[in-house]
Amino acid sequence: DTLDSLPRVTGITVNKVNGNEKNITSVTSKYHPRVESMEGAALFYCCLMESVPFLELRCVSNTVEKRDRSKWNIPLAVEKLNQTAMKIISELLEIKNP
Repeated sequence: DTLDSLPRVTGITVNKVNGNEKNITSVTSKYHPRVESMEGAALFYCCLMESVPFLELRCVSNTVEKRDRSKWNIPLAVEKLNQTAMKIISELLEIKNP
């Protein structure tokens, strides 16, 4: 199924994007993240406190590196995210209503 085929990576939630070499080096040497986000921690915390299963499905538009917006491809990331989310929803609906 789609969820099982998705890569799982380590990540961090940040309050600002790490866009300079000093911050990137500090964060990567301490936490070894593959991705960073600014939205995940609050959802994770609430779900853990309430024992609600959760996952964070993300598509990556840029990597943790010195900020270069010309390399970002946000439209492609959003398109892939939407495609994957629709596959997952379809699979969950099939399980619920065979």
